[in-house]
Amino acid sequence: MVKTKTNKGNAPCNQVILDHFWNISDPSDEKRCRSTQVILQTLASQINNPNNASNDVGYCIDRLTRGLLSSRDFARHGFCVLLTSILEQFPEQSNIAEVFEQAQKEYGLKVAENTAETTISWTLFLGCILKSGRVTLDIGGDLITQISDYLFRLGSKKNYVEIVVCNLLPLYLNIFAEKPKVFKKTVLPMWEAHEDKKSLFYAYFIMLARKHLSLRECFTKFFNSNVYQLGSNDYGQVLSLLKETTAYHPNIHPINELLVTTLFEIEPENVANLCSAIVEDVFKVNWAKSSLGFEMTHIMLKLATPEQVSFWLFNHTC
Repeated sequence: MVKTKTNKGNAPCNQVILDHFWNISDPSDEKRCRSTQVILQTLASQINNPNNASNDVGYCIDRLTRGLLSSRDFARHGFCVLLTSILEQFPEQSNIAEVFEQAQKEYGLKVAENTAETTISWTLFLGCILKSGRVTLDIGGDLITQISDYLFRLGSKKNYVEIVVCNLLPLYLNIFAEKPKVFKKTVLPMWEAHEDKKSLFYAYFIMLARKHLSLRECFTKFFNSNVYQLGSNDYGQVLSLLKETTAYHPNIHPINELLVTTLFEIEPENVANLCSAIVEDVFKVNWAKSSLGFEMTHIMLKLATPEQVSFWLFNHTC
């Protein structure tokens, strides 16, 4: 990371930047956005000035990384936006490996053993670097492996950030879009070595990898063993996974739609049986399960063709 020089008196960086740092944790969306723009513009002016031998990108990244630990007001909201923007807009002034090392110093190395505060910080930080577009295969296999391991441990061990990590996985898998063989060779064995293969998170990951990287072989093996045996019409494990998602209520786990979409694609001839099994089972138990039933009905109606809906409703009501 770029080491910054003092720009004004004894201040650690440009005074305009220091003044606006206070506003990026303000409850007002307008103030946070305005101060974020001012800081980015100030950094760009420093970098584009041929007479300026220093800039404050390094200072900002260090402070923002550390600030993701803060629970003050809207600090995490503003800090995430600004950190993502700086990494995206100033790649030559920031080294992603050094930024990652800074995060390890602030949050600790063992993500599965972290406190709630550092777990949240790690989750937000990984979101920043993935959304910035800076995580590519060019950063090296060791760092890719570390990021992969941290994502898995956060998603599978910390259920209060699981849905957030699930929503980051498409960005993560896109890293391997042009070279899926790299993922299959270097990352997949590490994920397969983890023990909890019956978890919602693992099932979601495998189905998402099938969708983004066309990993049919490993998907079919996992799916038949842990989710649904193709051609069996036995939806017991599917229903079990769906009912587990009520633990996240009122949040909706993304596996709900992906699981139904996957089953629609691989067994279109059994759509009516699947829909009937879901509706008959998830409405039975309690209010949370009933809420899941309405959510699943919405998903199924959105995905089904008119002919499938007619066939399903006819068999279900007659």
